[in-house]
Amino acid sequence: MNDLILTAQSIGEGSILRPVEHVLRDCLLAGIAFHHSGLTHDERKHIEAAFKARLLYVICATSTLAAGVNLPVRRVIIKAPWVGKARLGKAQYLQMAGRAGRAGFDAKGDCITIVRAGEEERWFREMLHSSVPECK
Repeated sequence: MNDLILTAQSIGEGSILRPVEHVLRDCLLAGIAFHHSGLTHDERKHIEAAFKARLLYVICATSTLAAGVNLPVRRVIIKAPWVGKARLGKAQYLQMAGRAGRAGFDAKGDCITIVRAGEEERWFREMLHSSVPECK
C-alpha cells in the first residue's frame, strides 16, 4: 500500500494527495479510495489497478463517473438517485447497477439504492418498472 501512496504522490506532481493528503493517505491505508473527474487519467488508472489487485476494497465515485468505472464489484451502493439536480434515468441506473456481479468475475451482485420515503420513493419505484429508453 505504501507503494500506491508513493506512486500517487509522484503522478501529476501529487495532485490527488495535495488537497487532502492526510485524509487520502489514511483512506488508502484502510483500503478505500475515491474516483472522480478531478483526478488525472493516470491517477484513476492507478486506483483501478490497486482495486483489481485487491489492495483497495472500496471505491467511492461520483454518479457521473460511476457508470464508467469498469471494475468487477460485488456490491454497488447508490447514495441517492440523482445526478446533480436531475433524477437518475433508467439507463443510467442500470449502467451503474450493472457494475455489480459482472459475468465472468462474480456469481452474484447486489445494488443498494438509498431513497427518501414519499415522492422520491414513488418516483424511483415507477422508474424501476418503466421500460428502458430506446437507443437511436
